[in-house]
Amino acid sequence: MKTPGARTVGQYGGNVSVQAPEGEGGGRLAHDTAEHVVPVGALLLTGRRRRAMGVVCDVALALVVVVAASQYSTFTDLVLGGVMALCLLARRRLPGAVLAAVLALTAAQFALHDLLGLASAPAAYDVAVLFAMMSVVHHSRTVWMPYAAGAAVLLASATGRVGLPGAGIEPFLHSVEDLLLFWGLTIAVWLMAFSLQGA
Repeated sequence: MKTPGARTVGQYGGNVSVQAPEGEGGGRLAHDTAEHVVPVGALLLTGRRRRAMGVVCDVALALVVVVAASQYSTFTDLVLGGVMALCLLARRRLPGAVLAAVLALTAAQFALHDLLGLASAPAAYDVAVLFAMMSVVHHSRTVWMPYAAGAAVLLASATGRVGLPGAGIEPFLHSVEDLLLFWGLTIAVWLMAFSLQGA
């Protein structure tokens, strides 16, 4: 005899049967006590499929960054973009560390551009910053991390308006409108990732 809410695995069929709890006082409809059978293989396939799709997504984002970096003539851009792409492959396991690494690489990119002329800045492969921020918002298990990630990217964009004179980095956003455009894009990506939490 099955107890209300019991889950059992079939001995031969490999099925999971879930029996809904019975209503108190007999007032529930008949479907409350219906038994739903789900094959164990289907559950395993679903989990494997989700992991496979996650890997495909990570590789696709990394390829976007590499392809964007390959459009520039300097070897430094390809190296920086390649390292950012490699970092993105770990975005699900270490989202905070990946964002910190990508932001540090971006700072190095701007320093190399302004001080030595060895890199392009800003560049299309800087989209890796948004990918990394999105990963923190979606995958971090710490409550405050998504907000910290968004604030960090907004602050980094703000430095593009004023520059970092002490580090020799010149401003690259020459108007408030440019800054608002960067901020609007950042907030839009943040909100999209936040809405997908738990999906």
